[in-house]
Amino acid sequence: MRALTIRQPWAGAFFADSNAKDIENRAQATSYRGPVLIHAGQTLASEPTAFSTVERLIGRVPAIGAPRSGAQWALGAVIGVADLVSIHPVEECRRSCSPWALTARAHLRFENARLLARPLPTPGKLGLWTPDTDLVAEVKRVGWAS
Repeated sequence: MRALTIRQPWAGAFFADSNAKDIENRAQATSYRGPVLIHAGQTLASEPTAFSTVERLIGRVPAIGAPRSGAQWALGAVIGVADLVSIHPVEECRRSCSPWALTARAHLRFENARLLARPLPTPGKLGLWTPDTDLVAEVKRVGWAS
């Protein structure tokens, strides 16, 4: 299993009910395919259009990944799991690729996103990283949101 740190609201957009995020835009591709822990980074997205883009594509800006304490966004925590099923370079992307696809070197395509029952605070890392066995066990113990 691997993990990927993504800033909010992009991380939470994977778990929206409709038009959920299915592409993560990255500079580098990877040969890995399989389950990926979605880790919400410590800070919110710095792009001025991040929240308006999520609202345009989903219809609202969901506070997905918000802890039960009532805070608006889960930050610095694993919030769910999604399956990395394919990667293609921008050059292979057609208009129908995904509304989430941007000009980048690689589009990581995800399916089957599952939100955890509660966020699991943990430090993130750059790039696709390997979580320790304790974190993977905790993800399995916590289970999925209903």
